[in-house]
Amino acid sequence: MFKLRVTPILAATALIVAVFGSTPLGHAAADLVLAKSSVGTAQLKKDAVTGAKVKNGSLLAADFKAGQLPAGPQGPKGDTGAPGLQGPKGDPGENGPKGDTGAAGVPGQPGPPAGANAVIRRASKNILANTDDWAAAYCQPGERATGGGGFFSDIVPGDAIIVSRPTNSQLQAPDGAAPVAWLAYAHNAAASTRTFFVAAVCVPS
Repeated sequence: MFKLRVTPILAATALIVAVFGSTPLGHAAADLVLAKSSVGTAQLKKDAVTGAKVKNGSLLAADFKAGQLPAGPQGPKGDTGAPGLQGPKGDPGENGPKGDTGAAGVPGQPGPPAGANAVIRRASKNILANTDDWAAAYCQPGERATGGGGFFSDIVPGDAIIVSRPTNSQLQAPDGAAPVAWLAYAHNAAASTRTFFVAAVCVPS
């Protein structure tokens, strides 16, 4: 007798829930059919919950299995990070082994003996009777004067070589200058003009 009364009540309540849905009357009828906290995972049939019954935006990423959610678009490139601190200086490496001694070189050909390429460069000047004058003999370009002197072609008592020395191209003899000429200064003791000669010994520089 009690079961027959309950069944029509449940049927009527279910009809009210279906018709009035989310209205206050529908919620009150639903509370009569299903008590609060009376439906759980065990009461749901397989595939009973579909997408239509899930509230949009209510699921979290944790509710999905790995790979079910598609990957979003790639974000913009981030700013370059600050440079890192310089590491400490490493210890110096060990010295490598000493290399082998190189092969001996081939000895060069002996050069010419000293003075083998020496040549005489000569100049002259006429000196008036019983007067003094000078003359200079220049080496050619690329040569250096290593010696020299002055002389008359004959000998007259009273002749004299007053100066005889190497000089540079300006007829001077400063310390460290390249000798490229020979200068001589003489006195002509004869009663007539005579030719005074100067010779420079030149070698390739």
